[in-house]
Amino acid sequence: MILHVDWDSFTDEVRERFPDGVTVYLRRFAGTTQASVGDPATNTVMMTSAPLPLNTVEGILSSVGFKTSRGHWSTESDIAEDGETWIGAVAYQSDEDRPGLWVDAFDHNPTKSEVLDALLDEFTDDGLIQNIDRTTFQDSARPNVIIVEPDELQGMLIRKRNTPPKVEEVEEVEEPEVE
Repeated sequence: MILHVDWDSFTDEVRERFPDGVTVYLRRFAGTTQASVGDPATNTVMMTSAPLPLNTVEGILSSVGFKTSRGHWSTESDIAEDGETWIGAVAYQSDEDRPGLWVDAFDHNPTKSEVLDALLDEFTDDGLIQNIDRTTFQDSARPNVIIVEPDELQGMLIRKRNTPPKVEEVEEVEEPEVE
């Protein structure tokens, strides 16, 4: 089991859950520094990430009494360890009044050609296109193929996790009295 906590509460959580002390393992991942502690007996891992350099995180944790080392804890069910996911996306000019966007997931690092072939296969299978070869499709739809790598995906998730939601104050509107 993995417990993800905010960077600001990480040291308090570690002290509470591991009162006898523990080594905090650090690594750079997707533009952040990840810190993790684990208990093999209970198969529990606690993780956080900080948008700070590894040496800065190491210094902060050392200054408050934690032993640190390079590495990271994971569990057998940790998806990032079991298999990685790449996203292939194609933006294209469609017959509609707006552009088209097609997205698919891959269990390997696809080439742009592979992504485009997957789109054409799906469109053909779904009856959206008929008897169109790749050259004709490229000339008419002017596709833009993008591949998002696993580290980029993880980085996006980490940034979202570490960014508090934006809350806007809304003026209260008085409801008119109903007679």
